[in-house]
Amino acid sequence: MTLSLIPADEIGYVDYVAEYFLAHKGRGASLSPLDVDLVRRYEGEGVPFEVVCRGIERAFEVRRRHGREATPQLRLSACRRSIDAEVRRFRKGAIRGPGPVPEPAQLDRILGRLREAIGTPAESGYRAAYRALCEGQDPLPAAALGYLRALPRPARRGLCKAVFAALSRAPGTPRWERREALRSALATAAVEHGKLRLQ
Repeated sequence: MTLSLIPADEIGYVDYVAEYFLAHKGRGASLSPLDVDLVRRYEGEGVPFEVVCRGIERAFEVRRRHGREATPQLRLSACRRSIDAEVRRFRKGAIRGPGPVPEPAQLDRILGRLREAIGTPAESGYRAAYRALCEGQDPLPAAALGYLRALPRPARRGLCKAVFAALSRAPGTPRWERREALRSALATAAVEHGKLRLQ
């Protein structure tokens, strides 16, 4: 995206985020004072503007998926949940730029398995794994989530309950550690349940 209306040497953090948001919104000339304060807060916390923009993009993707159009009243704060999720990922080190280039042979294997799985929940798992590989990310969590989303609700609920029941709950374990253990166990269980072969 180019910011043609602003001289390149005068583009600040708030300007860049405002232009990005307004370009996605498709209307408006500036941010509201409350939205400017929100952007300045991110800037003050040392969050790169690329991370804020990625959150804005994800928020608009969600709106499009749910068939909601941008309205003139839409404010940047409506994107806050997606932006905050990107900020958390950034702080955990999940955003490191482009990852390694996937091996063509692995992509071909995933595509072959995807064709074999058409019409089953595994199809969604393989599609998600393929997208993750193309973005240089680990395909296992993506495949697991794609598979779980496509499972019928009773089967998904049963699998989640079984995984949750099997997890050890040592007293004093921090909540974030329990959440990470649950995510990892659920991803492994979903891949095994769907017999997803990612290698």
